[in-house]
Amino acid sequence: MEGNFIHQMEMTKFRTRDPNKAHVYFLPMSVTAIVHFIYESKLRDHWKPMKRTVRDYVDLVSGKYPYWNRSLGADHFILACHDWGPELSSSVPELYSNSISCPV
Repeated sequence: MEGNFIHQMEMTKFRTRDPNKAHVYFLPMSVTAIVHFIYESKLRDHWKPMKRTVRDYVDLVSGKYPYWNRSLGADHFILACHDWGPELSSSVPELYSNSISCPV
């Protein structure tokens, strides 16, 4: 589902390549890929490396682009089609508390 969403975002007429014109920002973070490549069930705290990856990703984005910093993520969103998304996003308080959330 994440791949399909990203494809649809690329194709829509509502997407802008000018970040100054954007109303919201999508953080293309794949929880599925994080689980597939980083999750280790044998670790006592299997959340730790996955949460560190999310934290490092947001640190990278916020260090490179000013858009995260002006709203602390309130106009940003990720797509997570399973319950691990909220758990992983909790490693970045601003992402968990401020970002756009639509639980289903």
